[in-house]
This record gives sequence, C-alpha cells and structure tokens, in this order.
Amino acid sequence: MPIANVYPNPTDGLFSLEFETEGVYNLTLTDMSGKILFHETVTGQSVQIDISNYAAGVYLLIINNGKGQTTKRIVKE
Repeated sequence: MPIANVYPNPTDGLFSLEFETEGVYNLTLTDMSGKILFHETVTGQSVQIDISNYAAGVYLLIINNGKGQTTKRIVKE
C-alpha cells in the first residue's frame, strides 16, 4: 500500500505529497460525493498539488501505485 505524507493539511490551496518510496503514482481527487475533480499520474518521491481553484471544503485524494491504494482527506480552507 502506498504511503504518503500530506502537508500542510489543512491547506490554503497548495499542498505537497511525499511518498514513502520513489515510483509512479496515480492520483485522483474527488469531492465528498465521489465526483472526480482531477486525475493525474506522477513520478518520483514528492509532488506539489494546487487546488486553489476549488472551493473550501473536504476532499479525498486517492493514491494508487498499481500494487495498492490509500485515501487521504485533504481540507481546503
């Protein structure tokens, strides 16, 4: 299961993901109703995500590396 640290969380729009290991990760951001807001494939051990165009609220970030997945709650202020 891919493990990632998310910071800062809550965020004002820009947050970083730092993965436990370097690799290829599929990221899917959804709202709390499950609507997909974006899907992106990233490579490496860290990445910055900008959600400043989205409304304040709680979002779910699904992280999948092909071997497993985990979901992180992102709070946008």
